[in-house]
Amino acid sequence: MGTGGAIVTLPFVVALCPTYRRPDCLQNSIACFDAQEYPAHRRYMLILDDSGELAPCSGSRWHLSVRKQRFHSLPQKYNWLAGLAGYADVFFIWEDDDVFGPQHICSHVDAYAKHHAIGTAAWCKPRFNWTTHPDAKGNSPNREVSDGRMHSSVSFTKEMFGAVNGWPITDGLNFDQQFMSLMGNVSKPLDPAIEPPQYVFRWQDTGHYHGQAYGDAFWAAAQEITQPQYRDHIEPKFDHSTIRLYRELFGKEVS
Repeated sequence: MGTGGAIVTLPFVVALCPTYRRPDCLQNSIACFDAQEYPAHRRYMLILDDSGELAPCSGSRWHLSVRKQRFHSLPQKYNWLAGLAGYADVFFIWEDDDVFGPQHICSHVDAYAKHHAIGTAAWCKPRFNWTTHPDAKGNSPNREVSDGRMHSSVSFTKEMFGAVNGWPITDGLNFDQQFMSLMGNVSKPLDPAIEPPQYVFRWQDTGHYHGQAYGDAFWAAAQEITQPQYRDHIEPKFDHSTIRLYRELFGKEVS
């Protein structure tokens, strides 16, 4: 990490991961968290499943909580998770179906350090990210400007979370844009500006549903649209798509 001595004690970061009926995606997401180069003793991952179909379990740096009663909205799930982590200095949004490169956390912490932003109401969002959505010629992955999009590429300090009072409570799928707009009213986002970008927004290559494909109707209809996914064990496990992305985008072999 290139903090240049600006931070004496590395901030403690917590990744917030809501999940619902995508256990394979979840295992991949945990594997991405385990692969982070940020020191393991200064990070933790909190996961919330409200399908009631997974068994609560933990790893060395992550914990899966399970509720049998569904929340009324995704923002409620995020706020509930953040409420468990009053000890965090920085929160990372960690959606279960996306890919996070090995320097994702490091690059954000470096940006906070460069601007002396730890302890202030600050947030960080890369201007450029990757997407697996094919371009007009069918090529994938593609590098895109992500202004106003790609909510899961964002991190923010606990002070920022307090300043905006968490995620706005709405059942609309634009809750992510509302949340980023609220933070933007407080301060401009910092840009980790790392090459290559460390976040990948995935689309059809997960092999599972994608909420945005169903629009605002998804949350209410999710139980009917999706199928039960009972698992009594969850463990970090990269999927084939992520193994390829790690090799092609980040030059790292994982298995």
